[in-house]
Amino acid sequence: MAQVGKVDVIMPSYGHAPYLREAIGSVLAQNHEDWRLFIQDDRSPDDSFPIAQSYSDKRIVVDRNPTNLGTYGTQQAALEKGSAPFVAVINSDDVWHPEKLERQLAAIGDASFCYALGTRINENGGRLPEDQHGRWPREARQDLVPWLARENNVLASSVLFRREGLEFDGQLRYSGDWTALLRASTRGPAAFVDTELSSWRMHETNSFRLSPGQVAEEISVREAILSGYAAPKDALAECARHLAALYARRGETGLSLRAASRALRLQPSRASLRRWGAVIMGGKALTLGGEVVERLPLPTIHL
Repeated sequence: MAQVGKVDVIMPSYGHAPYLREAIGSVLAQNHEDWRLFIQDDRSPDDSFPIAQSYSDKRIVVDRNPTNLGTYGTQQAALEKGSAPFVAVINSDDVWHPEKLERQLAAIGDASFCYALGTRINENGGRLPEDQHGRWPREARQDLVPWLARENNVLASSVLFRREGLEFDGQLRYSGDWTALLRASTRGPAAFVDTELSSWRMHETNSFRLSPGQVAEEISVREAILSGYAAPKDALAECARHLAALYARRGETGLSLRAASRALRLQPSRASLRRWGAVIMGGKALTLGGEVVERLPLPTIHL
């Protein structure tokens, strides 16, 4: 049964002035018009805040953080301003297809969230060839627990959440969408729309690029998954193999070996054995093709 309730659209905004009007315009162009857009500026150093303030549509609410909170602290601040039963996120440099909300409201049913295919675009809006979805399932109803335990291939701007239970972890700057999806996946199945309904823009200021902070956060997410997330053993083994590589990236050989050994216990496969052997031999492949990064403190994450 199609859902017709209101949608709170939350847009964390930081330093994307060249793309912001296109992002806002893609919300204004939605076929489903029963929404409110909460643009939460994270102390942008450019003209993003006055651009957001220039819109007169009464469905658009603009506010600014007193201090810089990062992406997920900003999303949580925007989330707390609304009350609609459904919540959608659009980053301030991304773009939605006009049917995005309409198609997802029709598909969500009793699922805990709905996501859709998306595409990557460059600074000028040109399509990039990467396949974000990869080998992930394409059924209309999905159990994403095994998939999210391995990695997150869901585009943040492609998701429609139910508000109940939704929270973004403000201490995170890179992985807050992943942890929100991990928690949502334990509350029920995901709905899926097998159509490209959002575009993720790639440019030099994207916050997804690998950094010491991102490595630290991903380690914490994977440790949380392995500490009690109810996923199949093969999914947990793949998670542990990734964790071994991340610890190696920080030069933490002992922790890398512990993770590789755990993968081998969970799934005594060739992949697990190769990862364990690479750690024992000190293989450079475990540094993910880069130099050892700074060991930043690991955030505490509970799923």
